Amino acid sequence: MKTEKTRQILQNWCDSWAKDDIDAVMNNLSENIVFYAPQNEYNKAIPYLGVKVGRQAVIETFKIRAKTTQLLNYEILEFIVEENKACIISRTKEICKSTQAIFELEDAQFIILDEEGKISRWSFYFDPNPEIAAFKANN
Repeated sequence: MKTEKTRQILQNWCDSWAKDDIDAVMNNLSENIVFYAPQNEYNKAIPYLGVKVGRQAVIETFKIRAKTTQLLNYEILEFIVEENKACIISRTKEICKSTQAIFELEDAQFIILDEEGKISRWSFYFDPNPEIAAFKANN
């Protein structure tokens, strides 16, 4: 896939994130997507982390996210594309619905598109401490 086509597809995808249009975000996923957001004993408070395989598994994961977290702002800091691969660095401001605690994150997302222009690999990395603090704010 050409770099410019990948850039266009992922720019539209990021625009969907900024609008908090999760349906549009999920529509850009391959049926066989592999989603990876590292989860360990220290960040278990964040219920939507881990490895998810298949579009439906990712959709279910983001339904959980929608119940627990509301996006307030999404901003792209860096957008690097080469052929069918991309790295997106972004900043979000969000609120934990159960505690009403607001937190901000910077993340790095590594994405690979398949031949149809759908996201087939999506790795998501960030420092989870601000989000964990928001989830545990009432403790």
